[in-house]
Amino acid sequence: MSRFEVAISFAGEQREFAEKVAKALHKRGVRVFYDEFFAPELWGKNLAEEFHRIYSKDSHFALMLISKEYIEKHWTRHERRAAIERALTERSEYILPIRFDEAWPDGISSATAYLPASEYSPNDVAHILFKKLGVEENKKDSHVEPPQVSSMVADVGFDYTSFNGRYVIGADEQAFETAWSAGGPGLIHAYDDGRNIKGIAIAEGARSLEDITDASQYDFTSRSRLVREGEYLILRNMEGFYAAIKIIEVRYKDQRGSTDHFVKFFYVIAGDRETDFSKYSVSE
Repeated sequence: MSRFEVAISFAGEQREFAEKVAKALHKRGVRVFYDEFFAPELWGKNLAEEFHRIYSKDSHFALMLISKEYIEKHWTRHERRAAIERALTERSEYILPIRFDEAWPDGISSATAYLPASEYSPNDVAHILFKKLGVEENKKDSHVEPPQVSSMVADVGFDYTSFNGRYVIGADEQAFETAWSAGGPGLIHAYDDGRNIKGIAIAEGARSLEDITDASQYDFTSRSRLVREGEYLILRNMEGFYAAIKIIEVRYKDQRGSTDHFVKFFYVIAGDRETDFSKYSVSE
């Protein structure tokens, strides 16, 4: 079995497109090589040898984002030659081109079918790859994307027994997939189980955002936290961004007079990977 199901080869000008495809594939469990996913592993290695191995031996498909810049650059030329070397020994297709302009590389037949980037979004490409890889897209009814609000500051309220207790705040690299479950009257369990969450902590002693001057100082060593109404939860995501969440209200169905499970919270996502929330003079 190949180490990677898909290895993406691209020039820096197409990084945004490549990253969106990579994240869509990774989200569904596809083993994908995208350089930023493997920065720690690549650090200090001979990249010429490593990339040659990945694109000539270690992948089932090479997804090639072809453009004028892709043809001109040194590293993409190296990756392309390794992929072509592999393609010459394959009985079935190996190089899967996405074309961004009129440029076309030597060594790849002009008769090779490609997808024009102007007509196919990164998500479209990912879904086509799912079919090519035989990834099952029919999911259980519970396997659905959680609701999301993309604002950097907002009030949120939802039934924490739905969507597996998940709710996404923020967007792109500043997104946080929160995860919750019942904790009792006025209490709720928060977890670091969200797919892009690196850690969670309670901002001990904080009564307002002004008290949170360094979000990185709190204790992130537990997978779960029991949070009370009025307390602040700090989230850190895989991209190094922080969010501060104040629990406003928790309803618990077994509680006298409560007919549902519901949590309401206020949140702020700090920009530029800042840890000081005291500067955010917003109404809570």
